[in-house]
Amino acid sequence: MDAGKIYTFPSSVDEWDSPIPSSCLGIIWLADKLHPGKIPENYLETKVKAFYKEFFGKEKDLKSLNVE
Repeated sequence: MDAGKIYTFPSSVDEWDSPIPSSCLGIIWLADKLHPGKIPENYLETKVKAFYKEFFGKEKDLKSLNVE
């Protein structure tokens, strides 16, 4: 983690930092930013795809959500 660095939650579709169901994705995203290498590679991508498919019947991935 870079000291003093500010991260902005992705919010092109949902506000992952609000108390809504998709905030579980924000927790994974933030954990990866704060602790690089601790979250398995592609874990967030897998969870994003499963979440949007299950809750909305939509195909979403990190690229379509503009998540870095």
